Formats: sequence, structure tokens, C-alpha cells
Amino acid sequence: MKPLVIAALALGAVLAGCGSSGQTADPTVSVESADASGGVAADDGIACPSGPPARGVMVINAFDDQHGVIGQIYNESGATLWLWSRKWPGICQLDAGRTAGFAVGSSAVITVSSVQDYGKSPGIGIRIEDTPELSPAVTTWFQRPNLSRCESNKGELKTVGLKEDSQQMLEGVAQGSVLVTRLPNSKEINREWLPSGNADNFSRIDLYVKAVGVC
Repeated sequence: MKPLVIAALALGAVLAGCGSSGQTADPTVSVESADASGGVAADDGIACPSGPPARGVMVINAFDDQHGVIGQIYNESGATLWLWSRKWPGICQLDAGRTAGFAVGSSAVITVSSVQDYGKSPGIGIRIEDTPELSPAVTTWFQRPNLSRCESNKGELKTVGLKEDSQQMLEGVAQGSVLVTRLPNSKEINREWLPSGNADNFSRIDLYVKAVGVC
């Protein structure tokens, strides 16, 4: 079995502007797809919105908590991926080379799969969390269609001591390959991503999905 790797890398100042106000709303998300709250309707197969602001299926419990995470998921796998969460009844499509903006509360799980099947598609579970007691963290594992773990490899990979302006690679046969980048905190940028929420204390983390695990 391939050994699990968690590598911490120093990150230069060049990343300070990533995921900031330089980006524009995703042109693939039409006015007609917006719901009454300004989000995107959770129709199967809709392109994942990039943002800012975060919206639709990529906003998970973000309005309920004083702590959480804002960022983007980059699809660097070379194939189309599908993103969904058990806390939102919908799925969105993330084509290769595109990004999906997200805003989550203190703890949320986003499933990343190469199969379009909400709630039943195998892939990697990515838990994103930030609480007053603990530092921001990201955890990955292989998630089977029935939401159970891979029998041959049930292990999780988790970032350790993820500081601002730093990166850690989570990589394993079952857990896939995800580069986790924590960006500098910014109230101004947070308000762009979640204008009507209490996002001032949210952390900023970008996720680069390079491969989906196998079981």
C-alpha cells in the first residue's frame, strides 16, 4: 500500500491575494437560477458557482455560526468532478480547471466525486472546520456510496497546526490528493464572500483537488 503523506510547505507572500476581490461572479450561473435568498437553486448538474459571493449548494451552515471557513475548491484532477453535501439537497458540476467558492460554518463535509449521483456517489469526503477552541483544519477520507469508509483503508488524513500563509498536502491511495492552502485572514474579503453573514471571524482556506482516491 502506498504510504500516506502529509507534507507541510512554507508559502510565500504571493498567495496573500488568492481568493480575494480580484475574482468575479461565475458567468455560468444565470439570473434565472437564483433563488429568493440570492443563492443558486440546487438543481442537479448546475455548474458550481465560483464567486464571490459564495452561494447555492456551496454555502453550508455559514449563516448560523460565528466561526467558519471561506475559500475555493480548485479542480486540478484533469476530469469533471461533482460536489455535494448531506446538509444541502443538491449537487454541482466542477469542470477541470475551474473553481467553486464555498462558505461553511464551524464544521461541514463536502463530498468530491467523479460520479454524478447525489448522496450515493463514491469519492473523497473533505471535512472543513474552524472552531473557537481549535485551529482551522481540513480532513480527507474515502467515502463509499453508503457513506461508510473504505474497508481496506478507513484512515483519515488531517492537517496539523495549519497557520496563515502555509500549505499542507493530504495524499493517500484512498484519501486522494488535496493541497490545503490557508490564506491570511481578512474581514474585508470575508464580507465579499458572505455579505449577509457574520463572517468577520471566518478563516480563509483554498483546496486544490489533484486526485480522487480509490478503494
